[in-house]
Amino acid sequence: MYGRGTEDDGQAVFTALLILRDMKVKNLKSKIGFGVAFVADEEMGSKYGIQYLLDKNIFGKSDLIIVPDAGSEDGMTIEVAEKSILWVKFSVMGKQWPVNAINAFREGARFLLDLDKILHEKYTARDDLFNVPYSTFEPTKHEKNVDNVNTIPGTDVFYFDCRVLPEYNLDDVLKTIDGAISSFQTEGINKKEEGDGTQGHWHRRRNMRRIFQEAWHASSRVVHDDRGERPQAR
Repeated sequence: MYGRGTEDDGQAVFTALLILRDMKVKNLKSKIGFGVAFVADEEMGSKYGIQYLLDKNIFGKSDLIIVPDAGSEDGMTIEVAEKSILWVKFSVMGKQWPVNAINAFREGARFLLDLDKILHEKYTARDDLFNVPYSTFEPTKHEKNVDNVNTIPGTDVFYFDCRVLPEYNLDDVLKTIDGAISSFQTEGINKKEEGDGTQGHWHRRRNMRRIFQEAWHASSRVVHDDRGERPQAR
């Protein structure tokens, strides 16, 4: 199969439908109950998908549940654990004007690099059960700012995709992000008060404020919780 989304997760949907068709056409009788669940918002919290089915007690404790996903070419890869996922949207507000403006793009870029360094230096644990074996914090999507080249952008919006090892609490990651924002702003205020010749630049930093508009705690595909979990021996 070729096309957008065929690996993740079109191939799984297609395979499940083929199995059901085969069972019907060949009148195959399964020794155990067999069902397929197609669920929504898998990467947005699963409130209307798997969480809804769990609330309705669709599944039993003795059920064998397989979640087909992207895998290897030979089909031998089985996923038994997944990291916690956190998506964060940042909005940096500046002042749009052709000249003498507060460049939200520049301020956002400075903060992005600061935050990237802080997160990777703090959350350094490794766990070889996962691929990759450490937490990742990646700046990904960047929204459009201005249409023309000669205008300073007054707003800059970008996103971080965080895949965090289960030993870390996502609430702690969010506190770290808030701390990075406060430090960034405080640094600008202090520099301005020092009057070290960079007053204009640091004044612009002081005016950089982040609006933490959305933080999605997307559910990971785990057994016991809505956040990543390392399997435990039983």
